[in-house]
Amino acid sequence: MEYAQKNPDYFQKQMQILRAQIAYHAESDENAYSAIEGITTTRELLEAGDFYIKKTNFLLFDYYEIVVRDMYLILTTNEADVVLYVDGEKVFKTTEKEKRFVYEPAISGIYEVTAEKEFEYACLKVKDEVNLFKQKNKNNISVHLELVGETEKLNSNFEDTIVYVSGKKMGVFLREQVKVKLSQ
Repeated sequence: MEYAQKNPDYFQKQMQILRAQIAYHAESDENAYSAIEGITTTRELLEAGDFYIKKTNFLLFDYYEIVVRDMYLILTTNEADVVLYVDGEKVFKTTEKEKRFVYEPAISGIYEVTAEKEFEYACLKVKDEVNLFKQKNKNNISVHLELVGETEKLNSNFEDTIVYVSGKKMGVFLREQVKVKLSQ
């Protein structure tokens, strides 16, 4: 509701779609979708919007419900052993074979998705905000969370220099150039 209050165009569009769906279900003579921009067929009308009208007939009466359309967040990443979060809640840990997770059902809203992986000397983390209100009739929304790390090269002019990374002693003494892999 907060999003609809802050975005009156979104609210008006949703209401227009719901009214047109009611007209269609009520078998009105008017062309239910003619006034809605981008919708030219009955199928497009019935699949439009974040909500839809469901008609049920019981005995002699028709009943109408407003139903929230299910959506699916498809989260992918490029690494194994990555913990995936949706709105701060751990939802999945990737493996070498499965680097994809489907978060379902997701309803219209704004979600914060995060991928995080701990390495010996660093933690890689990537966040993204996904706005399902702006997905224009898509039910499957893909989000790729790519973790990118680096390898650092260390040099010292002094022999037997002790190397620390993030305050942790590595147990490596520099005598010549050493590569420290902070992540994969």
